Amino acid sequence: MMPNEVAACFTSCNRADFATIWRAYQDGRPLDVDDRRLALRMAEHPEWSGWWERADDLGDAPVRTPEGVDPFFAVSAEAGLDDLLDENEEPRAPLDRRCSQAARRAYARLRRYGLDDREARAMILVALVSVVAEEPGTSRFSVEPAEGEDLTDAIVLYLVHITGRFQHVLERIAVFESPNEI
Repeated sequence: MMPNEVAACFTSCNRADFATIWRAYQDGRPLDVDDRRLALRMAEHPEWSGWWERADDLGDAPVRTPEGVDPFFAVSAEAGLDDLLDENEEPRAPLDRRCSQAARRAYARLRRYGLDDREARAMILVALVSVVAEEPGTSRFSVEPAEGEDLTDAIVLYLVHITGRFQHVLERIAVFESPNEI
């Protein structure tokens, strides 16, 4: 199974979650910290509220706005970045901690260089998208279970691979002298 096939599998399940989270947020029901973070990002995009309303009906069909943006991926990435940059949030695992620290260093460096909050976040999101959207076959990595390994283990290994690549890109951002060096 290639990364894009894994993404399609997750997309179908997660879109139903988007609808549930959106409805709970709209109704004022309590949400856990991660769901609240996502709901707040969803609320920041009223132009996409139609997608949130019918998210559980979309399955894994490709979704793009007229501007060519996948709104589900966009708000997920924004909420994920919020999580990485949240200094009050304690990362749950050592890999998360290293990635979070790298994201904070990269963000601080971009801000010192003169980028505003939105520009710094956008640059980090571009780094994330470039790693996640890497064409299958360019990294020599797939999500094929090894003999005796189940798909869950293969997906975890893939996520560790992606997280490591993202952390590497963040470290490069944290030490650059100008945006042209990235």
